[in-house]
Amino acid sequence: MKENNHLHKIIDKFYETVDKFISWIYKKFGLGESKELIKDFQEETRTFIDPVKQLEHKEIEKEWDLEL
Repeated sequence: MKENNHLHKIIDKFYETVDKFISWIYKKFGLGESKELIKDFQEETRTFIDPVKQLEHKEIEKEWDLEL
């Protein structure tokens, strides 16, 4: 259980760091709103930055594949 809590903290920190990095890139290069970049990335790659959403998305894809 202790290992799981530590792993969750690491994942949460990584997610926070990625979000800060994306915001910094947008500010640094004057690209506008960072949330648009995230949205575009997720739509174009069908990959979520949020690991929980990504896992849920993968489970849904597996279910769809099984139905076909």
